[in-house]
Amino acid sequence: MIRKASELPLADALADLVFVPAELATARLAVTPADLADVRMGDAVGYHPGWVYHGLVVGTAMDAASLLRRLLSGDLVKPHSLSRMLEPRPLPQFRSELHPDPAYGFGLMLRATNPLGHPLGHSGSGPGSRIAVYTQQGTTCVVCAATASGVDPEVEVFRSLRSGGI
Repeated sequence: MIRKASELPLADALADLVFVPAELATARLAVTPADLADVRMGDAVGYHPGWVYHGLVVGTAMDAASLLRRLLSGDLVKPHSLSRMLEPRPLPQFRSELHPDPAYGFGLMLRATNPLGHPLGHSGSGPGSRIAVYTQQGTTCVVCAATASGVDPEVEVFRSLRSGGI
Protein backbone atom coordinates (compact mmCIF):
# COMPACT_ATOMS: atom_id res chain seq x y z
CA MET A 1 0.00 0.00 0.00
CA ILE A 2 2.89 2.37 0.80
CA ARG A 3 4.55 1.68 -2.55
CA LYS A 4 1.29 2.18 -4.41
CA ALA A 5 0.33 5.38 -2.58
CA SER A 6 3.79 6.94 -2.86
CA GLU A 7 4.65 5.53 -6.29
CA LEU A 8 8.13 4.81 -4.90
CA PRO A 9 10.03 1.64 -4.04
CA LEU A 10 9.39 0.81 -0.37
CA ALA A 11 12.94 1.70 0.75
CA ASP A 12 12.69 5.15 -0.86
CA ALA A 13 9.18 5.77 0.47
CA LEU A 14 10.22 4.88 4.03
CA ALA A 15 13.29 7.10 3.76
CA ASP A 16 11.29 10.06 2.37
CA LEU A 17 8.24 9.69 4.62
CA VAL A 18 9.74 8.44 7.89
CA PHE A 19 13.51 8.14 8.26
CA VAL A 20 14.57 11.57 6.95
CA PRO A 21 11.75 13.56 8.65
CA ALA A 22 12.44 11.72 11.93
CA GLU A 23 16.18 12.40 11.54
CA LEU A 24 17.08 8.74 11.90
CA ALA A 25 20.72 8.18 11.01
CA THR A 26 20.80 4.38 10.78
CA ALA A 27 17.28 3.19 9.93
CA ARG A 28 16.93 1.39 6.62
CA LEU A 29 14.95 -1.32 4.89
CA ALA A 30 16.73 -4.68 4.87
CA VAL A 31 16.15 -6.50 1.60
CA THR A 32 19.19 -8.77 1.19
CA PRO A 33 21.44 -10.71 3.60
CA ALA A 34 24.12 -8.04 3.04
CA ASP A 35 21.72 -5.46 4.57
CA LEU A 36 21.97 -7.45 7.84
CA ALA A 37 25.78 -7.70 7.88
CA ASP A 38 26.15 -5.21 10.76
CA VAL A 39 22.94 -6.22 12.58
CA ARG A 40 23.33 -8.31 15.72
CA MET A 41 20.93 -11.22 15.53
CA GLY A 42 22.29 -13.63 18.13
CA ASP A 43 23.32 -16.89 16.54
CA ALA A 44 21.40 -16.31 13.29
CA VAL A 45 23.86 -15.85 10.44
CA GLY A 46 23.28 -15.51 6.71
CA TYR A 47 19.58 -14.86 7.24
CA HIS A 48 17.65 -13.55 4.22
CA PRO A 49 15.16 -10.82 5.26
CA GLY A 50 12.91 -11.74 2.35
CA TRP A 51 12.22 -15.15 3.91
CA VAL A 52 9.87 -13.92 6.65
CA TYR A 53 10.73 -10.27 7.22
CA HIS A 54 9.22 -8.55 4.19
CA GLY A 55 9.57 -4.86 5.04
CA LEU A 56 12.12 -5.38 7.85
CA VAL A 57 13.52 -2.06 9.06
CA VAL A 58 16.83 -2.17 10.93
CA GLY A 59 18.85 0.45 12.76
CA THR A 60 20.27 1.31 16.16
CA ALA A 61 18.38 1.14 19.44
CA MET A 62 18.73 4.94 19.67
CA ASP A 63 16.97 5.35 16.33
CA ALA A 64 14.18 3.01 17.50
CA ALA A 65 13.67 5.12 20.64
CA SER A 66 13.85 8.35 18.65
CA LEU A 67 11.29 7.11 16.13
CA LEU A 68 8.80 6.24 18.88
CA ARG A 69 9.29 9.63 20.58
CA ARG A 70 8.91 11.54 17.30
CA LEU A 71 5.89 9.51 16.28
CA LEU A 72 4.07 10.20 19.54
CA SER A 73 5.00 13.89 19.50
CA GLY A 74 2.84 14.29 16.38
CA ASP A 75 5.78 15.29 14.16
CA LEU A 76 5.47 12.41 11.73
CA VAL A 77 1.77 11.70 11.25
CA LYS A 78 -1.39 13.75 11.07
CA PRO A 79 -3.38 14.16 14.31
CA HIS A 80 -6.14 11.85 13.03
CA SER A 81 -3.63 9.10 12.29
CA LEU A 82 -1.98 9.48 15.69
CA SER A 83 -5.34 9.28 17.46
CA ARG A 84 -6.10 6.06 15.53
CA MET A 85 -2.74 4.65 16.62
CA LEU A 86 -3.67 5.35 20.25
CA GLU A 87 -7.21 4.00 19.94
CA PRO A 88 -7.09 0.65 21.76
CA ARG A 89 -8.59 -2.51 20.38
CA PRO A 90 -8.76 -4.85 23.40
CA LEU A 91 -7.12 -8.27 23.12
CA PRO A 92 -8.24 -10.06 26.31
CA GLN A 93 -7.18 -13.43 24.91
CA PHE A 94 -3.53 -12.32 25.30
CA ARG A 95 -3.68 -11.33 28.97
CA SER A 96 -0.56 -12.12 30.96
CA GLU A 97 1.20 -10.91 34.09
CA LEU A 98 3.20 -8.47 31.97
CA HIS A 99 0.17 -7.43 29.87
CA PRO A 100 -2.90 -7.54 32.19
CA ASP A 101 -5.06 -5.43 29.86
CA PRO A 102 -3.57 -5.82 26.36
CA ALA A 103 -4.75 -3.88 23.35
CA TYR A 104 -3.47 -2.85 19.96
CA GLY A 105 -3.75 0.45 18.11
CA PHE A 106 -2.51 1.05 14.56
CA GLY A 107 1.05 -0.22 15.04
CA LEU A 108 1.29 0.25 18.82
CA MET A 109 0.91 -2.20 21.65
CA LEU A 110 -0.86 -0.53 24.58
CA ARG A 111 -3.39 -1.07 27.35
CA ALA A 112 -7.13 -1.16 26.69
CA THR A 113 -7.91 1.17 29.59
CA ASN A 114 -6.04 4.47 29.96
CA PRO A 115 -3.50 3.73 27.21
CA LEU A 116 -1.47 6.91 27.83
CA GLY A 117 -1.09 6.08 31.52
CA HIS A 118 0.87 2.91 30.78
CA PRO A 119 3.85 1.95 28.58
CA LEU A 120 3.11 1.95 24.87
CA GLY A 121 5.27 0.92 21.98
CA HIS A 122 6.07 -2.39 20.36
CA SER A 123 8.02 -5.60 20.77
CA GLY A 124 9.35 -7.91 18.14
CA SER A 125 11.36 -11.05 17.68
CA GLY A 126 12.95 -12.95 14.91
CA PRO A 127 15.85 -15.23 14.16
CA GLY A 128 18.37 -14.88 16.96
CA SER A 129 17.08 -11.75 18.68
CA ARG A 130 14.26 -9.84 20.35
CA ILE A 131 13.59 -6.12 20.89
CA ALA A 132 11.18 -4.04 22.93
CA VAL A 133 10.70 -0.27 22.46
CA TYR A 134 8.24 1.44 24.81
CA THR A 135 7.63 4.86 26.28
CA GLN A 136 5.72 6.09 29.30
CA GLN A 137 5.26 9.68 30.42
CA GLY A 138 8.24 11.00 28.45
CA THR A 139 10.70 8.22 29.29
CA THR A 140 11.60 5.87 26.45
CA CYS A 141 13.40 2.58 26.89
CA VAL A 142 14.77 0.10 24.36
CA VAL A 143 16.13 -3.35 25.15
CA CYS A 144 17.59 -5.67 22.53
CA ALA A 145 18.58 -9.23 23.35
CA ALA A 146 20.23 -12.11 21.58
CA THR A 147 18.56 -15.50 21.88
CA ALA A 148 21.28 -16.98 24.08
CA SER A 149 21.28 -14.02 26.52
CA GLY A 150 18.29 -15.19 28.55
CA VAL A 151 17.05 -11.56 28.75
CA ASP A 152 13.37 -10.86 28.11
CA PRO A 153 13.35 -7.38 26.54
CA GLU A 154 9.72 -6.65 27.45
CA VAL A 155 10.25 -7.50 31.10
CA GLU A 156 13.39 -5.36 31.23
CA VAL A 157 11.71 -2.39 29.50
CA PHE A 158 8.67 -2.47 31.78
CA ARG A 159 10.89 -2.86 34.86
CA SER A 160 12.97 0.12 33.72
CA LEU A 161 9.96 2.31 32.99
CA ARG A 162 8.39 1.48 36.38
CA SER A 163 11.61 2.56 38.13
CA GLY A 164 11.86 5.84 36.20
CA GLY A 165 13.98 4.82 33.23
CA ILE A 166 17.59 3.93 32.66
